[in-house]
Amino acid sequence: MCFGEWDSSIQMRTIEKCRCRWAVRFTACLLSVIPAGLVHADQFGGFTYVEGDDYVAITDCPDGATGDVIIPSEIVGKPVTVIGYVAFGGCSNVTSITIPESVLKIGDSAFIGCSNLTSIIIPQSVLIIGARPFYRCTNLTAITVDADNSVYSSVDGVLFDKNRTKLVQYPVGKAGAYSVPGSVIGINYGAFHGCERITSVSISDKVISLGERPFSDCGGLAAITVDAANPTYSSVDGVLFDKNQTTLIAFPFVNAGHYTVPESVTSIGDHAFEDRKNLTDLTIPDSVKNIGYSAFNSCIYLTSVTIPDSVTSIGNFAFTSCRNLASITIGSGLTSIGRDVFRSCRNLTGVTIGSSVTSIGFGAFRSCINLTSVTITDSTKIIADHAFHGCTSLINVTIPDSVTSIGNYAFGGCSSLFSVLIGSGVNYIEDGAFLYCLSLSAIYFEGNAPNLGNSESLGIENAIVYYLPGTTGWGTTFGDLSSKPIRVLPVPFIGGAPVDGLEDWFYSVWFGFYAVTLDPWLFHAEHELIYCEPESTSASMYFYDDAMGTWWWTRETVYPFIYVFDPPVDNAGTDIEAGWLWYFEGTETPRVFGAMTGDHAGSFLYYDP
Repeated sequence: MCFGEWDSSIQMRTIEKCRCRWAVRFTACLLSVIPAGLVHADQFGGFTYVEGDDYVAITDCPDGATGDVIIPSEIVGKPVTVIGYVAFGGCSNVTSITIPESVLKIGDSAFIGCSNLTSIIIPQSVLIIGARPFYRCTNLTAITVDADNSVYSSVDGVLFDKNRTKLVQYPVGKAGAYSVPGSVIGINYGAFHGCERITSVSISDKVISLGERPFSDCGGLAAITVDAANPTYSSVDGVLFDKNQTTLIAFPFVNAGHYTVPESVTSIGDHAFEDRKNLTDLTIPDSVKNIGYSAFNSCIYLTSVTIPDSVTSIGNFAFTSCRNLASITIGSGLTSIGRDVFRSCRNLTGVTIGSSVTSIGFGAFRSCINLTSVTITDSTKIIADHAFHGCTSLINVTIPDSVTSIGNYAFGGCSSLFSVLIGSGVNYIEDGAFLYCLSLSAIYFEGNAPNLGNSESLGIENAIVYYLPGTTGWGTTFGDLSSKPIRVLPVPFIGGAPVDGLEDWFYSVWFGFYAVTLDPWLFHAEHELIYCEPESTSASMYFYDDAMGTWWWTRETVYPFIYVFDPPVDNAGTDIEAGWLWYFEGTETPRVFGAMTGDHAGSFLYYDP
């Protein structure tokens, strides 16, 4: 096989998909640069290499290499023509590398992490240089190309194509401001990636093409300025836009705080704010329709975001790892929440899914470890795999009737989850949906028994499944759990209001041992659940604290039948056991008693005016 044939067959993987190279040098990583039929690696002078018919490719530098490293021009009588993918990855003690005239190709990320490399010379023989060959070479200040090279050139240590129409690579360690030469019409993918010391970039009127993520990880970049005559791009206050300022392409890394996106913008581009640690607050106008892939990924000091109703799509990973994001408001225009959009937003405590969202994507809220509550609206149909996986503070979940399927491990690892209500529309629950939900002792179903995944397991042990009378498909077990119906308890009404002159109505989301969720359910803190059947719209409910002698809260629309779960309702006289509900038949005023926090005891009173 000749070099050209090999080059056309290689499928390089980007460094984002394989960061293990210098930590553990697995053979699997090396196979990404070895063509079919070449799976055996040998060593020569500490270098790991593979052979072709008439060439050798270097795939690994000598272990513990330090100082000056000279790559041999020939091994086993064959020319060294290739420096492979990540070949010198993490050789942080190497200060200089001599590339022989035999080398034709330098692979993607070939010298990644050579943090003490200060300069390098590209010989005239090199015809192909892969993407981001010097990423994380933090002290590299100059790349020099032999003047006789037919494909590449360099000016002031910056790597270009031969005619200097394309900027290939800016030295990662080069400091200060930089003006792109007027001959350049295109800037390569990742050309400035990781250039922490560059402070500003000026783009001439000739540049019409920018590769993906052109300024990512440029931690010292304060401004991107575009010549006003440029036909493709523009800038405002150091922020890069398309010409008409409808797409925000790249935000600088320094001195932001609060930023208001201009009202001309309809799209926030992929990676536009990624890793901007200077961004603390953001205003998105209602002109914006699209938020791109990874747009705000790792904005670690961003604290709140309001997504307006105008936004109809949010790209995958858009807000991943925004670890200080404490609140989000999702507008009504969004129809789906994509993959890992809010993953690892660890300070997020509560979220309300927008009223038009039909699907919650793979890992959408995964590892939001402080998320205690989530409101899923009745527009939602699909909860995808891992959607809330690892939300270790989530206490209870109500899944509305609109949801039809719950994905694999959707709530896996929600170790504080103690109560789940599943609406009547759910017809399929995938394997391990509640795996490692160690506090979950009961799951309540409003509809017929759904189908389970191949393992026929919800992923939990010792929990009980409860279902409503009249629903179908149930037995004494559901998957690997026991199941039983809810018992029905009639509660007679009393006439008249229990408190004279009551003018104000009060409502509490969480009170003592009781939590109010979506009508018509009430949750009890010790896994007790009450279901109020909607048969009277004129009834009302009051809660009276016996110990304090005061009315705490009242609520409209309470119904004449209550479904009660274990333990059994009992004629318990005046004794009240903390944490459970009791029904008194023999009193003049029928009541359902419940224990309050501490020594407080209270009453639920039902009446029909």
